[in-house]
Amino acid sequence: MKAYLKQAFPNLETEGCQETSPASAKYNCIAWAAGKQNQWWWPYQHPAYFWPEGVNRVVTLDAFFQAFAAMG
Repeated sequence: MKAYLKQAFPNLETEGCQETSPASAKYNCIAWAAGKQNQWWWPYQHPAYFWPEGVNRVVTLDAFFQAFAAMG
């Protein structure tokens, strides 16, 4: 595990956490959580960002909940 992660999160290793892929500017945690690794998900109105149809494009927990619910 990288030293900066150990310093920022000292209990990661004791909790069994392990790095499974390298850091990347192409990684988008919202898309990954939805099972979509080929799209960048974010609620901002931008041609490069996917957001489920009918879900408000705002950065709120409710909007993220709705986005995941829209995907089933």
